[in-house]
Amino acid sequence: MTISLMNKNFLILTLALIVSIAINAQEVRVIDNKGTLETIRNNQVTTAAIAPVNALEGDVWFDTSGTTSVTKTFDGTNWVSNSVNVYNGFFIVTGSGVTTVSAIPFQPSQVSFVAHANVESLDINEDNGVGNNARGISNSQGSMNGFARLNNDSSITQQVIFSGTHGNSINDISRFSSSSNCLGLRYGDQNGSNLGVVTGAFTGFTTDGFTINVTYTNGVITANSTNPVVNVQPADVQAEDVVVLFTAYR
Repeated sequence: MTISLMNKNFLILTLALIVSIAINAQEVRVIDNKGTLETIRNNQVTTAAIAPVNALEGDVWFDTSGTTSVTKTFDGTNWVSNSVNVYNGFFIVTGSGVTTVSAIPFQPSQVSFVAHANVESLDINEDNGVGNNARGISNSQGSMNGFARLNNDSSITQQVIFSGTHGNSINDISRFSSSSNCLGLRYGDQNGSNLGVVTGAFTGFTTDGFTINVTYTNGVITANSTNPVVNVQPADVQAEDVVVLFTAYR
């Protein structure tokens, strides 16, 4: 009688366990070492480009739909990213050559840039440093916006635009745009004439950053003088540094 009752209880427990698993494959009932019936969660971990269906709270999804995998956890309603997806930083361009940015806490797939002519270091609070109505590059100003993006076919799309004026007077403007560069500053004088151009062609993303090939191109204006306020030379741009702020995205 006792054995039959035990068998019956075991059968009931087994059926209950089967029903429990059928209703919710991620919740299972087990008996611990003290004989207590416990319910535990067996959360699912999925690696796919499409979100899992019938997800339960606590499930983990490695989303591979983008260029880099993103870890997400289901909160009962939505898939919430557990990863850092945006990073802000800066670098300083000091001359022609390859500029390498690293230490981004993920592998970026796109990045945007902002820079301003004659902002050459991280802490400035002064005028042009040469003199009032200076004729040359020290008195040129303007703002630049650019970006680079990795496409699904592994190609890179990049673009930059720039618009500027001059502190001597504003008889004309200086402007620049390029679909083969992500950086571009065209220093102009009061007549919009070219005092030099700094460009940067995006060359690729790395596991924790990116690289840009920077080119300094001399200007076309020459005004010889021992007075630095009016002296202008085509190679003046070679002494220019550029602070670039960037935002990288996973």
